[in-house]
Amino acid sequence: MSDIDWSEAPDGATHHAAGDRNPWEMHVGDKLYFLGSKKEWLPMTLSIKNMERGNVIPRPTAWNGTTLPPVGSECEFFKQREHGNCHKRLPRACVVKILAHITVHEGGANVAVFSWLRKGRITSVDMAIARCFRPIKTERERAIDEISAAYFEGARGHMGGIAGIYEAGFRKVQS
Repeated sequence: MSDIDWSEAPDGATHHAAGDRNPWEMHVGDKLYFLGSKKEWLPMTLSIKNMERGNVIPRPTAWNGTTLPPVGSECEFFKQREHGNCHKRLPRACVVKILAHITVHEGGANVAVFSWLRKGRITSVDMAIARCFRPIKTERERAIDEISAAYFEGARGHMGGIAGIYEAGFRKVQS
């Protein structure tokens, strides 16, 4: 499953049939389609109800940050206040790569083992529970966070509000 490169999947592909000559499939309701030689979706003669194949792998869904991140993914590790001295080598928020999922001890919490990436190289290996991870923020999300911080500086006695946003240099310029 991990060797499927979903970035190469054609538009509409919902499944991959490992070992098939035409491995990309599209499942819509109870109908099956395969990708023909001319790169068009062609109906299969069998329906999903009539078929059981162990080699068909569904396209992974996007991780939303509420569970452990998928093994092999990159995400942000966000240090929680209750960590105290745990994870002291790591900055408050940093990009990590998920290496494995393990259960710490019998009946214990499931955790993700991760490596901290610094300048693209593994710096350390650690583990943490699901709430310590979040999807990597987009440029837009980071800009909104910065604008929000500039706006709320006024609550701490600094120039804030609209003036704080302007003074911080946030201004949409028409092109």
